[in-house]
Amino acid sequence: MSPPRRACPCLALYALALLLLLLALVAPNARRRTLFDPLAQDPSNPSPALSHLPRHLPDSLSLLEPHSPADPLDSLDPLDPRDAASLPPLPYSVPLDYGGRARLEWSVDPAEPGHRGDPGDPRRLTLRVTVSPWRHGLLLGLSERGRFEGAEFAAWWDGGGGGNFACAWTDARGLLVPRRSALPCGFRLASRQRKARAGRVLTVTRVLDTCEPRDYRIQEGTVHVLYALLDEPIAREPWGSLNVTSLRARGVRLVRLLRDGGGAGGGAGGGAGGGPTQRPPAVLDVRAPNVTVPARETTYWCHVTEFPHTGTKHHIVKFEPLLTRGHEAMVHHMEVFQCPGAGAAPVTPFSGPCDDPRRPAGLDACRRVLAAWAMGAEPFTYPDEAGLPIGGPGSSPLLRLEIHYHNPGRLSGRVDSSGMRLHYTEHLRANDAAVMELGLVYSAQMAVPPAQRHFQLTGYCPSGCTRQALPRGGVHVFASQLHTHLAGVAVSTWLLRNGTGEPRVLNADPHFSASLQEIRPLAPPLLVLPGDLLVTTCTYNTEDRRSVTVGGLSIEQEMCVNYVHYYPPSPLELCKSDVSGRPLAAFFSFLERRGHFRTRADDPVSERYSRVAWDRDASAALLLAALYAQAPIDLHCNTSARQRIPAPWQEQPLPEWSPPPEPSRHCPASEDSSATAPPGLARPLCAG
Repeated sequence: MSPPRRACPCLALYALALLLLLLALVAPNARRRTLFDPLAQDPSNPSPALSHLPRHLPDSLSLLEPHSPADPLDSLDPLDPRDAASLPPLPYSVPLDYGGRARLEWSVDPAEPGHRGDPGDPRRLTLRVTVSPWRHGLLLGLSERGRFEGAEFAAWWDGGGGGNFACAWTDARGLLVPRRSALPCGFRLASRQRKARAGRVLTVTRVLDTCEPRDYRIQEGTVHVLYALLDEPIAREPWGSLNVTSLRARGVRLVRLLRDGGGAGGGAGGGAGGGPTQRPPAVLDVRAPNVTVPARETTYWCHVTEFPHTGTKHHIVKFEPLLTRGHEAMVHHMEVFQCPGAGAAPVTPFSGPCDDPRRPAGLDACRRVLAAWAMGAEPFTYPDEAGLPIGGPGSSPLLRLEIHYHNPGRLSGRVDSSGMRLHYTEHLRANDAAVMELGLVYSAQMAVPPAQRHFQLTGYCPSGCTRQALPRGGVHVFASQLHTHLAGVAVSTWLLRNGTGEPRVLNADPHFSASLQEIRPLAPPLLVLPGDLLVTTCTYNTEDRRSVTVGGLSIEQEMCVNYVHYYPPSPLELCKSDVSGRPLAAFFSFLERRGHFRTRADDPVSERYSRVAWDRDASAALLLAALYAQAPIDLHCNTSARQRIPAPWQEQPLPEWSPPPEPSRHCPASEDSSATAPPGLARPLCAG
């Protein structure tokens, strides 16, 4: 596992010695395991520092692109007068800006013969940007975490009597500089500019991996696409004089560029209805009407409503968010749960904070997930072979909508009516679907120290749980939604057949952002069998935080979750873990004896974490990381009624596993262009 922060060898040895002493005290029977970093970057493509990481990454935040002097500046031919409508459509598209001036379309294409790309992935991208109105230019770029400095760009601008195109970088100050490299630019012009009414249509191709360390490597998962619209005329060669951070019409769009299949949207499969002779699905809007959002940072609001057709079984085939205009940044995520049927505690009408002591007695038992949405996600469509069952004999009509409001400004008087729209049909599909939570328990037992570049937490769904809970033929996972709060920067879930096989990735996002939490389809679906082990690892960056971050429900706390959508259903609703209490208590006692802090053993865990002198001794963070990598864990193998499947789940040894190594990129070692780095470019981009 990559260390949470840089440390000298002597400090690491010191921390190791402390760990051995701690384990001798608290976990003599814990099995040793290899320390690992499932999302570590290849040494030939180290990640840049993340000290710029914003607290909230807006959907618009800009970046500009430099040009490569290795490729001569290319003056374009006169603009083709044909309208953009004559161009063949590309399957995916998103608006780049909220004002509607720029739109990105793209396709995922095979590599050109003989053209350098990522050896492990021959695909390349065709990127088309339509800008209207066009004024003086466009910068289209890529960067780590959406930062303006040290970014890669394709630049178009008018000047010198014609149109110009170039590849470029930005330096450490955000100045546009020429791309000087022995390796070719990843952006290639695919066609001349085209007029589109008062705008322009610009098209390039981009290989996924140029092997140039200062270029962005496009991988599966989130990509930070940067743009800047040039509204003022610039010089023919603007190198060193144009600072992209000073441009007003700029931003970043979080996009999943690498997709399988055709068509935009977040669905896992085909249409939301049945066959051509069947009626279209009915719609149920599950809203919390006229909620006066409390003037506090974090509120979980619960609203009880009813499904109107409980006597007949239906399938939910699609769901989507209903967001009150202007509140898009306030609604962090939403879930719709179904309450248990006959014999459960009664649930009366209610709309209020989920922790309100006056809430109905049976409200907390409403745990069967019907729909889940988080900011940035698109509508979700089920595959043609499955639908989520609702209604029928014994089914409760009661639904609980839960909305997480994030109100950091503690604004008062905001009235919200957000919710979810469920599309459902009486024409049942071949399989009933279900949702399962993997990862870490929402618990303060797990924590991330402050000032960490990369710190990992891992949750386990053990073989013993899947062996008891899953059907004999296994389940087919067809979609996955990764979830953390603001400090999360990478998430992955791995599957090990029978707990010991070669790890296979279920879903991974090495550039994860809490501002884009899509439900991502898995094609083909992944088979999970009884006895399989599922491991979910989240990587966090807390370089901008001065205090410890503990696990919990608040946006300033952290989560590590993967919501997996699968069929056929099983009793298993939640399969998670956290570190056992006894070794954690011994960890605190050990630090107390070293003079780090003083607390009482009955103090809350979050209070004990907050009293550790993380800033005075870097070994405390190293020791905590080592504890999580070695200490026993408590396992939560729960049904939708919040009941644990019977088994000895306390203080279990960690499963032994290690992810496979990253595939070799086969980049030429001799082609290191560090000697030609533009002045002021932040050259050291190592992640460890």
